[in-house]
Amino acid sequence: MNIRSLFGRGGHRSISFEQAVAGYLSYLNTNLRAAAHTVRTYKSHLLAFQRWLEEAGEGRALAAMDAQTVERYVQTLEGLSPTTIELKLNALSALFSRYVRMGVLTRNPVDQVEKPRRPKLQPRAIPDDDLEALLSIEMTARERAFLLTLYCGGLRKSELIGLNCGDLDWRANDGLGQMTVRGKGAKTRILPMNDVLGPVLLEYLGERVSEPNGPVFLGQMGERMTVSAFQRLKTQLFRRAGLVGRGYRAHDLRHTFCTQLVRNGADIRTVQELMGHEDLATTARYLSSDMRHKQEAVSRLPISIGRPQGDGVDGAAQRGEIAVQVDCGGFQRRVAQEALQGAQVTPAAQHQGREGVPQRMQRDAFLTDSGYRERPMEEVVKSTPSKRLAHVVHKERSVVT
Repeated sequence: MNIRSLFGRGGHRSISFEQAVAGYLSYLNTNLRAAAHTVRTYKSHLLAFQRWLEEAGEGRALAAMDAQTVERYVQTLEGLSPTTIELKLNALSALFSRYVRMGVLTRNPVDQVEKPRRPKLQPRAIPDDDLEALLSIEMTARERAFLLTLYCGGLRKSELIGLNCGDLDWRANDGLGQMTVRGKGAKTRILPMNDVLGPVLLEYLGERVSEPNGPVFLGQMGERMTVSAFQRLKTQLFRRAGLVGRGYRAHDLRHTFCTQLVRNGADIRTVQELMGHEDLATTARYLSSDMRHKQEAVSRLPISIGRPQGDGVDGAAQRGEIAVQVDCGGFQRRVAQEALQGAQVTPAAQHQGREGVPQRMQRDAFLTDSGYRERPMEEVVKSTPSKRLAHVVHKERSVVT
C-alpha cells in the first residue's frame, strides 16, 4: 500500500489512525524489509492502541493525535511492566515519526510523554552447570544442530528460523565454515563456525547441504521451522535436561554465547560484530559485574613478584633477594634490591647518577648513604597503579636489566 495514496482530496486530515497503521505496516514490510517477528510485534501494539481509541470514543483521525491522547492511553496500561509499556510506546513513536517525516504530522506526540523507567537488568547467561547438563543430554542430529547453532553462533530465534543452506560457506574460515546471518533491520553479519558446530550442521543437513534456497531447520512436515515449532523443540530439550522450572529462554543461549566471549578475553568490538549489535552500549551490558570475575580480572594484572624462598616479602628482604617485574604498555624491566638496614634516607631528587631509571619511577625512590632505597616493599606493591612501573633499585646505584 502506498501511504501517499491515502491522502485523497482531503489531504492528510482525512487519514484515520486505522489507515495510518495499514500504511506503516506496509512500509515496514516493503521498504524496511523488517523481520516477520518485528512486524507482528508492531502490529500487535498498534492495533491495541487502535482498539482503545474506538472503545474510549477518542478521535480517530491521525492528525488529532496529541500527547494528552497518548497519556490517557498509558494510564490504562497500569499493571503492565515498564518494559511492556515502553515497547508499546516505541511502536507508536515509530509510526508517528514516519508521518512527521512525510509532513503529515508536525510533531511526534510520544516525544512529550514521560516514559516509565525500566530497571537495568544484566543479560541472563545460563550457569556453567546448567549449560553442561543441557549439552550432555541425548539428542538427534536435528536437535544437536538446533542447540549448538543457538549457543555457538549466538543467533536470535528469527535468525535461526530464516537461515538457508546457501548462507553456509563451507570453504571459508580455513575449512571450518562460516554463516551469513540476516539480523534485525535486514542487516547481515558473518559468523565463523568453530570445529564443533560445522560438523554437527553437516551431519544434520546431509544431502540438503547443496540446496541453496532450502531452509536449514525444518519442521515436522518438511517445511521451514515455524516459531511454534521452535518453541516446542526448545522446551523439549530443556525439559530433558531438567531445566524447565528455571525460566530459561532460548535467547538466554545467545546471552551465554556473548558472556563467555567476554569472559574468555574477546575484545568488545569483536563481540559487537559477532552479536550484530548496532550500539556498542548494548554489548557493554555483558561486561560482568560478578565479584568472582572481578577478582579474576584483578588477579590477571601484569605483575609478578619472585620470592626465592617461601617466607614472604619480609623474609626475602632480610636476605636481600626480592625482584619485581611489571609490564607497563610493553615496557618491561627486571631489577633487584638488596635490603638495607638503618640507613639515613634523603630525597633521591637531590642526587644524580640515576641513569636508566624512568623519571616517573623516581618519585618513590630514595637514596641512602649506601645506595638507593625505596619505601617498604609492601607499600610499593600495594600502591603501584597498573600503569606505573613498580621498581626495585640495586644499592650500588645501578639497574640490573
